[in-house]
Amino acid sequence: MDTLKDMWASLVAGVQERTTNPLTFSFIASWCLWNYKFFFILAGDGSTTQRLTAVDALYPSDLTTYLGHALGAPLLTAVAYVFLYPSLSAVVIERYRKKQVAIANAVREIEGKRLLTVDESRQQTRLHETERVAWQERESTLVAQLQATREALSAAERQASDAGKVSSIQPTDQGPKPSTADANALDMVDAVFTSNPLDNLNTTIAKNLSQYIGPISLDVLASNLKINPLVVKSQLQAMADDNLVTHEIHRGWSLTPEGEKLTLDLLRNSETVSSRLL
Repeated sequence: MDTLKDMWASLVAGVQERTTNPLTFSFIASWCLWNYKFFFILAGDGSTTQRLTAVDALYPSDLTTYLGHALGAPLLTAVAYVFLYPSLSAVVIERYRKKQVAIANAVREIEGKRLLTVDESRQQTRLHETERVAWQERESTLVAQLQATREALSAAERQASDAGKVSSIQPTDQGPKPSTADANALDMVDAVFTSNPLDNLNTTIAKNLSQYIGPISLDVLASNLKINPLVVKSQLQAMADDNLVTHEIHRGWSLTPEGEKLTLDLLRNSETVSSRLL
């Protein structure tokens, strides 16, 4: 049984290979065209004997028949279609496309020398004005963004300068020394804010983000912190580089798992310090 299945599969594969060959298909189509009388005889009237007699008369057993419509003519037609037709088609298409390009260039040259009508001139003017207004609006937006960036940079530089001045001031009044417990608590506060990779502004941003379940927009975050949005965006990008926050398009900013862990540790340490100070 398996042998019969294998033989049948091999036969089907061989038939498919032969029928999908372009030369085979072309020969079959060519033979049908050259021998259309054969199909008329098969579909015509008369008895079977009469039709077989007509087929024998159509195909006499001589060399002319085999070299003619029975075999030679269909084979030559199929070979010409498979091998000669693509080359001729390529030449015809190339010349046809060149002619089309030449006609299109001639039309463009004629159109270029033609004067614009009143309606076409008005349409071009309106298009130019629309583009000019759009460029002016974009230029104004870019100038405003540049000015806001400069102001934010100046504010950041002033804050850094003020922080440097405050840190450079040396205390002159030697008051009473704190107790050992208070000194340990103050040391703990310093350790919390110096060992954590978040600085003061980043800490504030992280605490604010931790209060929301999902992402929040830059405008909402800047409004909560009462800080310039450009400064907040710059800090968020820096925190994103450290894999502390992430940004989702059309939704907003949120803490990453690493940022949530650091913020939670910071809040716990801050509560511990507060309880020690109290």
